[in-house]
Amino acid sequence: MKLSALVEAVRETDEEVMITRNGSPAAILVSPNEFDGWRETLAIQADPDFMHEIKKGIAALRRGGLDIFTLEELYDPEETSGRGNDT
Repeated sequence: MKLSALVEAVRETDEEVMITRNGSPAAILVSPNEFDGWRETLAIQADPDFMHEIKKGIAALRRGGLDIFTLEELYDPEETSGRGNDT
């Protein structure tokens, strides 16, 4: 398969393609969206304060007693009026 066809397949599917040389992995072709996601993940993981907040949030979720909202509810206060605790 030609490189241009591989690039188009990756762009359309957001799947990775491993490129091999003599049967051994030589490179990975990823879409710009996938690459940006990896970079954002690495930036978050490199930020100790952000990771601390994430871990605190996960611990709070495990303890329960929290209100959980969908994105639609967060952006539309009418959706959350009169709602009780979801736990």
